[in-house]
Amino acid sequence: MNGAEQDPFFTSRAWLEVRYRVLKKHKGCCECCGSRGSAENPIQVDHIQPRSRHPELALVLSNLQVLCRSCNLGKSNKDSTDWRWQPSRELLILETAAPASRARLQQLGWLKLNGDSKQIRNEAAKQYRKLWREVEEAWFAKGRPQ
Repeated sequence: MNGAEQDPFFTSRAWLEVRYRVLKKHKGCCECCGSRGSAENPIQVDHIQPRSRHPELALVLSNLQVLCRSCNLGKSNKDSTDWRWQPSRELLILETAAPASRARLQQLGWLKLNGDSKQIRNEAAKQYRKLWREVEEAWFAKGRPQ
């Protein structure tokens, strides 16, 4: 028996409910390596800030992430790396851009890749870069809103 199996916390109703919510939210996939788990390497719910050091965070959703056993054992209780997905700066910028700018960037992005000729693809790339700079400058001017 390992420590988790001996600890009554891991069989408590409160833990099982929170654990299920985290697994469902993150689709039961390791947020470090992407594994879906197996009999030899099952999926586990990890405390980002270790429960041994921060028992007050034991049932706090924002302190939980899905890891496979290999990644979780490698992390141990000595590391507090948060492996959950974080939006890129580009995504944050796009989310605050005007809808018309977002739509135009999407159109130009498609043309950059799929335009009928090299000339169309190059012109789309040029316009995309120009519009992206404008959107990015507006984001900086707003104080980098999240």
